[in-house]
Amino acid sequence: MLDTASEPFFGRLLRFAAEQLGVPIAFLAIPSDGEQQVKAGCGLPAAVRRLQRTAVPQRLEVVADTGGQPALVAGVAIGAYVALPLHGRDDDPIATFYLADRDPRDWAAGELRRARDYGELIEEAVRARRAALALGADQDRERDVAARRHRAETDAHRQHAQESAAVEQLSARLQRALLPARLDADLDARVTVLYEPGSERLLLGGDFLDVRLLSGGRVAFVLGDVCGHGPEAAALAVALRASWNALQDDDHSLETVADRLGHTVEREQPGQSLFATALLGVLDDRSGVATMLSAGHPMPIAIDGDARPLELPRGLPLGLAADHPAPWTAATVQLGERSLLAYTDGLVEGRLTPGTAARLGEDGLLTAIAQALEAQTPPRALARRLLDHATRAHGSPLPDDVAVLQLFPRAR
Repeated sequence: MLDTASEPFFGRLLRFAAEQLGVPIAFLAIPSDGEQQVKAGCGLPAAVRRLQRTAVPQRLEVVADTGGQPALVAGVAIGAYVALPLHGRDDDPIATFYLADRDPRDWAAGELRRARDYGELIEEAVRARRAALALGADQDRERDVAARRHRAETDAHRQHAQESAAVEQLSARLQRALLPARLDADLDARVTVLYEPGSERLLLGGDFLDVRLLSGGRVAFVLGDVCGHGPEAAALAVALRASWNALQDDDHSLETVADRLGHTVEREQPGQSLFATALLGVLDDRSGVATMLSAGHPMPIAIDGDARPLELPRGLPLGLAADHPAPWTAATVQLGERSLLAYTDGLVEGRLTPGTAARLGEDGLLTAIAQALEAQTPPRALARRLLDHATRAHGSPLPDDVAVLQLFPRAR
């Protein structure tokens, strides 16, 4: 009902909450027919569809040690958990947000406060999804009535075709605004940019990227992913890219740039559940040193004779950091003669092999890079080879958007 292959918003948010709180399990359960059904999550076996526990929590539950208690999830060892009930606008229970550890755990006050923060965000997202489903049901009923009237049916088809054409035109314009304009000759020789819309989003995506040549032999870059879909996500991605470009005219720190982009999310999407991950960076050509900041984004990979993920402090996504002091920290990395590969998570969220539940993930991507290097793939062709590999492994076009940025060192 809430989390499908075409809408990974809840799964992404739950994975991020688990990472930030340092727990292996986070999931969302929906009350249905006297049971709690698992609708989205991370850390649970794919086969888990319902909880062993049927009662819906009425208030925040904090369990430091489950010893002696009935199992929360059949066949899954859980030593401690937090259960946060979520409510609709009429205060009716709509879901429960669970965070769990496999071992007993003393939950700190700061962890519980952050759990409540994530719970509030998920609650708003569930409310919005329920409203959208209700609207869709109303539209379905209207279409059923129209179907019984030939003239109305003809008009509805004509209107649908016109609206679809308008949406595609809007989407195409938006996506052109998500990618760099024509690069100058120096950057064009050093940058590979690849963008592939997700198969289940038609032309509506939220990935964005850009590269700018700065003074003093520096190259600024950004790669981001709005966690949502449709025109709203694409419009927010355009606004973030435009804001990033405007900020390059002054010598701001990456922390300041991230803060301003976070304000852009809050300003452009007031009261909505969209947020964005982003990788920001500046490469100094003279020294080979890159300064980078991750706002909840996958780690970039340094490539030479091998491939190595860079270890950057993982900050909060843009739009989720308003109440957190110092939510981002930039780090410097000596790249030297290595190239830098950055990507959005659509590249690694497809299947590891066709028909399986396992995901390609970072490990699968590193394996694919190693194979490409061993096959002596031309450096400028690496991004396309990786996308083709991920698509073949998935067994069909990837459902989510993919953006890849590879930055090569200046020829010495």
